[in-house]
Amino acid sequence: MDPALQGFIKVLFQMVWADGVVSPNEVQAMIGILRRLGIPHPQIICLLDGNLTEKPTEPPVPLDQIFQDRDLQMEALKSVMTICMADGQMQPEILGYVEGTIIRMGVTAAELEEIRKGAMPN
Repeated sequence: MDPALQGFIKVLFQMVWADGVVSPNEVQAMIGILRRLGIPHPQIICLLDGNLTEKPTEPPVPLDQIFQDRDLQMEALKSVMTICMADGQMQPEILGYVEGTIIRMGVTAAELEEIRKGAMPN
């Protein structure tokens, strides 16, 4: 697996664990993101098994350090926001990470609103 993709998946699991509790909605959001990334089902199961047993201790790496391409950064931010909004509202534990990412990436208010709308659960 590509190192950038591995790093990004690690960030996603850190977001899932941000509040110390993994909800079923967060797990479903994570599965959907992993599928969109083209991860095969058996590997998704292994990733879930390996990353949902205990809370990560490392802080998440900023997305702009994982991906150099702005389009990839924006797609990654959409996925992070999907995890953040999986339970219907932004988790306060993730707010600093998301705000820092938005500032470093220079995300406009319009772009952020589009991402937020796309991240809201149906």
